[in-house]
Amino acid sequence: MATTRVQVARSRARSGVLAGLAAVTLLLTALLAVVTGILVTAPTSGARDAIVAADGADGAARWHTRLADDAGAQSDAAAGVLDRFVAPHAATWTRSVQSAPLPRLDAADDATQAVLLADPAVPARAELVEGVWSDDPDAAAGGGGTQQDAVPAAVHVDAAAAAGLEVGSVIELEGIRLVVAGTWRPIDPAASEWAGDPLLASGVDADAFGPVLVDESALTEVEGALFVRWTVVADASAADADTLAALRAAFPFVTPALSNEPAVGTDGIIESGRLGETLDRLLAGLGSVRALVPLPLLLLGVAGLVALVRLAALLVADRRSETTLLLARGASPGTLARDAAVEAIAVAVPAGVVGALAGGVALGAAAPLAATRPLLPWLAAAGVVGVVAVVLTGTAWADARRPIVRGSGDETGRARRALAVGGVVLLVALAAVALWQFRLYGSPFVPSATGTAQVDPLASLAPVLVLLALAVAAVALAGGAGRLLERWGATLPGLSPSLPARQIARRTPLYASAVLVLSFAAGGLALTGAVDGSWREFDRSAAAAEIGGEVRVSLPGRSVVTGDDAAATAGTELSAVDGVRAAVPVFRGDVRVGSDPADLVALPADRLDAAAPGAGTRMPSRIATALASAPRGPEVAPGSEVAVTVEVAPAASGTPADAGEPAPEGAPRAAIAVWMLDGTGIAHRVDAGAADPGTPETLTSIAPDAEDLTLLGVEARLTGGSGDLVVSVRDVAVGGDATGLSGELAVSSTAPADRLAAASAEDAVPVVVDERIAALADAEPGDPIEFRIQEGGATIRAEVADVVPVVAGGDPAILADLSAVGTAAFAGDAGVPQHTEYWLAADDPAATAGALLADRSLAIDVDTRADASSAALVEPALAALWIGAAGAAGFALVGLAGLAAALGSARSGEVAVLRALGTTSRGQGSARRTELAGVALTATVIGIAIGVAVGLATAPDLGRAAVPSAAAGLTATYAPTWIPLVIGVGALVAGAILVAITAARAVRVRALTARPGDEER
Repeated sequence: MATTRVQVARSRARSGVLAGLAAVTLLLTALLAVVTGILVTAPTSGARDAIVAADGADGAARWHTRLADDAGAQSDAAAGVLDRFVAPHAATWTRSVQSAPLPRLDAADDATQAVLLADPAVPARAELVEGVWSDDPDAAAGGGGTQQDAVPAAVHVDAAAAAGLEVGSVIELEGIRLVVAGTWRPIDPAASEWAGDPLLASGVDADAFGPVLVDESALTEVEGALFVRWTVVADASAADADTLAALRAAFPFVTPALSNEPAVGTDGIIESGRLGETLDRLLAGLGSVRALVPLPLLLLGVAGLVALVRLAALLVADRRSETTLLLARGASPGTLARDAAVEAIAVAVPAGVVGALAGGVALGAAAPLAATRPLLPWLAAAGVVGVVAVVLTGTAWADARRPIVRGSGDETGRARRALAVGGVVLLVALAAVALWQFRLYGSPFVPSATGTAQVDPLASLAPVLVLLALAVAAVALAGGAGRLLERWGATLPGLSPSLPARQIARRTPLYASAVLVLSFAAGGLALTGAVDGSWREFDRSAAAAEIGGEVRVSLPGRSVVTGDDAAATAGTELSAVDGVRAAVPVFRGDVRVGSDPADLVALPADRLDAAAPGAGTRMPSRIATALASAPRGPEVAPGSEVAVTVEVAPAASGTPADAGEPAPEGAPRAAIAVWMLDGTGIAHRVDAGAADPGTPETLTSIAPDAEDLTLLGVEARLTGGSGDLVVSVRDVAVGGDATGLSGELAVSSTAPADRLAAASAEDAVPVVVDERIAALADAEPGDPIEFRIQEGGATIRAEVADVVPVVAGGDPAILADLSAVGTAAFAGDAGVPQHTEYWLAADDPAATAGALLADRSLAIDVDTRADASSAALVEPALAALWIGAAGAAGFALVGLAGLAAALGSARSGEVAVLRALGTTSRGQGSARRTELAGVALTATVIGIAIGVAVGLATAPDLGRAAVPSAAAGLTATYAPTWIPLVIGVGALVAGAILVAITAARAVRVRALTARPGDEER
């Protein structure tokens, strides 16, 4: 009982330090629970968010082949393959059958071909607009009207409008007769289950309409190709990093497995969809986040452990006289260690329980998925309580084993100093090796034996290890700085600042703890701000470089200009959307530079800044100058008449046929088309009609309603039969005014088209290339370069105007003017590229994208820069890093408060003596405040300095590592996030000053009543 009373009395006497230990235990438990929970669940939540965000073809993988004669056996065989390779990995698959476009026997003027679809899953992801579904019992009546021998069908509502159909209408196809039983609309045309089918957006694709939903049994009579499709989508509700990795790993085996099934057929398996690419990007992002995971845990762990060790050291130092007395009275080191263990458990267990409860509540709010892991907070509590018990027990045992007699090596501290120096040297060496490894690869990732990147454990710890080593170095310098401070204070008159300077110098070991935890905490805040800001800046640059415009509107299924283009005037409609500042057409396609693949990005050169603000790509002035001086065809007013006078003759005779003599039936003719370019570089091909061999004819066409039109040229194409023709273009008149354009064109069965350009295209096209293309082609500004466009086969002879790190929209890529590329392709008798997308600059990109997806007349896919951002994966790790830095700051303040309490107890006698010597209570309080505040502010400044140094060395590379899909030419920079950094440092400084003020007030109150000798009572 006496021993228990003594232990309780000893604990009460040191309640300030023990309260600090309890506070550290509680805070460390709660923060570790939150941080660990966020880091554990972040990959799963990020993976699910990414799967939900992936739409259209980005969210689906599809395999299709011809429908076999035995469709049942084919279906069973494919089901066995997909159930084996796909279904076990958080994915679902559906089967559907779709026809090739089937000509209508009752063809209307517009949509002349129907696309049939048999897919029982459609009603679940679509809404009925009118009538009934095709499998409804009332469907055979055609919605109320009886149609004999007609198969019920449900038609996409926009397709029905385009084809002039309504409920009860009959569709006559080869081998099948359909009656429209109802119309429907997809709930979300961009849903992954539709796999990006362009028909789902507008119901029309070229001259085909659909889908026309029918029962699969009705397709047996169809005269046309039928394709069976298996569509795979990931199940976001069940996905996690491991299952998605397994799903991606299974994809390459699906096609061979299907091909090896005889029942599936021998026509070959075609794979489509971009779910594999989406998973590649997602898994790379999840891998990159692993590089950030150790940082918050290490910040919290090191800061918490340092605070515990320093508080334990203060407790031991404060009890040194008690320990000596107890040892002299027969207590053993083991007994004192046991008492310390009991005290540690009594202090840490309640604090750990409260911390676990608080952490669990906070974690449930921050990461809802953490509810599936309820043991995490309690595991954190158990770990922290164990560490507290070990630290207090070990410290008490080591102190109890120190010799009582002064003068021994241990008592003078030589052994402890030697051990401390050895530890510092080891820490510095470890930090140096970690930083060298980090800088060697410029990343915490290293290449593995398989060629993939994996996290190097030592390199990933480099930022915090270097930060800790520099903080320890600051402590090592504190002794010398304290002596200099004492000398400086001695030269000044008065008690302040000489007394604070002397106290800091004489109590350097005690103040070293404050310097260590405060400098480490401030450095952690500065490092966190640097990593956060550098990643955000690089992520913005990477997203802008990948997407181009703030909003990218993709137009699927386009290649080269062939005729009327419904998307040619879409820019005007897009510009009219609220918040859209600019809508610029862009062609993005594959090219070959020699044998190397690359991307071509072609858009109006003078509108690049408007189209892609903040993308970092600029058109040099020499391109604008070259384009301004390039020859252009005659101007064409919108809606004006363009008349082409031609004379066609057989090439064999070389002379026109006899005047008035009709062409024999089946004889070849020359179809004439007029080509124009508008001000944005879009090429327009307008049919003027066909001319027979014989007398000259004047064919007319109407210019499209577009601004700044110029005549690109005239095209002649063989039609109506085979043979060789010479087409003499006598004149081209625009709005009744002759342009002087004339020449001869030759068309034949082997070369069915020929063109006459209105302006020369002999000059090389000026282009901008990125650094990778420049290295591949060994090209510098002014050098020639040649590339071939895959779509249309145009070979473009170009000149490098500038070399840039990255071209927005491609990697590696070539940037060119759209009109210059179209002019060169036209002159080279090759396919003229269609613009494949629009880049939009918008005030609110997310709202603009939502508006376009909700109401669109074209088959489009809409992406914003936010869609290309890695924020969904990286931000949870950064949130954990900020929590770790904030926790380190909290531990520093707790440590400073514990130091202030220990100083108040250890220097209680000093207060009475100084008062007896005439020092006022206010003066003593001011001196103590100056001591603590000076140390705290100095340590904070040192910490910020070392945090900035470590951030400069590591933050840009960490930011780049967190965006693995970024273009190779992008450079990461040091760009701190200032607002949270300033708030964090301000809170740390404010807390330190509050501790100093509170300690000063306690000194002042004690000085009012203290008398010499009170400390001995």
